[in-house]
Amino acid sequence: MRYFKQSFVKANNWRKSTGAGLLDDEEVTSIKDKITTNRSEVNTQKKTTPGRIRFENNLRRNKQTSAIQELNDIERKREEFQNRKLQLEVEKFEFHKELELKKLRMKEDKMNMRFRLKEEKLKQKEKLAIYELDLKYGKANDS
Repeated sequence: MRYFKQSFVKANNWRKSTGAGLLDDEEVTSIKDKITTNRSEVNTQKKTTPGRIRFENNLRRNKQTSAIQELNDIERKREEFQNRKLQLEVEKFEFHKELELKKLRMKEDKMNMRFRLKEEKLKQKEKLAIYELDLKYGKANDS
């Protein structure tokens, strides 16, 4: 019993400190009654003429079409973004392709230079061997 009394006292103190329960049931019901009477007055003031019904239907359709247009705009923007992203990827690919081509050309040039260098060395060795033979046997034939 003491526990229930203590919890009741705590709950009551909390209710008083937060402002909960300031409106009694009578006040709440009177406020609800005022709200419902105001709504009914507003509803009775609205005339449901065919023109008003058409106007309200047009408003609903406009809201629906504007939402559809919004979705279409979002989709269009998303597609534009995807296209720009794809274009960037293509440009990136082209750049890397050109870079690889330049590297391959440089390797090819390097191999060609090595080949020419070896070719020149072989020509030089051949000329040297011929010169040595000419010196060795050519001078002997000349004398």
